[in-house]
Amino acid sequence: MANKTRKILLLPGDGIGPEVVAEARRILEWMNKTKSLDFVLSQELIGGASIDANKVPITDEVFYKSLESDAVILGACGGPKWDNLEFSKKPERALLKLRKELKLFANLRPAICFKQLVDSSTLKPEIVSGLDIMIVRELTGGIYFGEPRGIEPMENNQRTGVNTHTYTTSEIHRIARVAFDLAKKRRNKVTSCEKSNVMEAGVLWREEVQIIKDKEFKKDQEASEVKQEEVFTEKVGPTMTISEIDLLRQQLHGCLNLNVGVANLKEIKPVIYIEVNPDRTVKSSKVVNKEKLNDPSFRTAAEAAMRAVNNPDCSPLLLPADKYEQWKEINFTFDFILSRHIWLNKGGKMNVMMIHKVVITLSTAMAPAYKTPFS
Repeated sequence: MANKTRKILLLPGDGIGPEVVAEARRILEWMNKTKSLDFVLSQELIGGASIDANKVPITDEVFYKSLESDAVILGACGGPKWDNLEFSKKPERALLKLRKELKLFANLRPAICFKQLVDSSTLKPEIVSGLDIMIVRELTGGIYFGEPRGIEPMENNQRTGVNTHTYTTSEIHRIARVAFDLAKKRRNKVTSCEKSNVMEAGVLWREEVQIIKDKEFKKDQEASEVKQEEVFTEKVGPTMTISEIDLLRQQLHGCLNLNVGVANLKEIKPVIYIEVNPDRTVKSSKVVNKEKLNDPSFRTAAEAAMRAVNNPDCSPLLLPADKYEQWKEINFTFDFILSRHIWLNKGGKMNVMMIHKVVITLSTAMAPAYKTPFS
């Protein structure tokens, strides 16, 4: 069956935009050629580049072409060259117009720190290792689009600048649904950020997000609360904080190295039991679900997990010294996830890199459910 033609509009824009979009174009052209896809590519000016050529941030022709396209790939808008233009003529107005008219109300910004890049971060490895969050940003409401706005003269040679921060119920509901739907595919956790302590719009935001959660995602939340209670309350005990748990998990992430050629990685969850000395060094360790060691893939993953908990670089373990009774015995469950990243080099050759990430959960001596195999 023939592939459906898809119209993709490329808008490189300014700054780093042309460089980034040029690489995106190479990938799309490669997919057309090698995968027999039918992407029809076109390219137009936007932002400062459009101002220089057409005196406006985006022409009507380009705007309507965006509406007719199946996808728009935009690089960047703006730069110091156009900073002194009046607001209505700045490059960024094109970006805001596209957001509003295309109803692009949800901006998804994943923040992931791959193991290979931990040492390149300005944050400490034990903090940034294993970072994997999704930021959901509302794009078409709030202070960017609220009215009235502007700069007005006042008496005594003064001026006043006005921007209006406003949200409607429907604007809040639709972005909340996006966040909750995404959370269902991840860890079932949503953190809503607003300024309800000083702003009425923040109060409305909090109340409406809560309404959506209670009406449409209550069952998912209840399941999440049960799961979190199992992981963080029953298994860890009431006096070891979530921050302390996360610090230990992040430390182990930094000491884990796995052969990415392992098959059926998503089905492998080795459980490692360790005894810990008061000085936070590992006294002993063993694989709990050792009945699976006959599987070569499981054995490889289990050996990697064992190396991680016994890695000298992870000793001593980052555990609170005053809570030894809590962590003198720990079970770690290593849930391996494998992702594939594809890019093209300058010669047009496709490169594939398999990157693993690991979700580590743990239980301690205060967790009878996980103590059973050793009692």
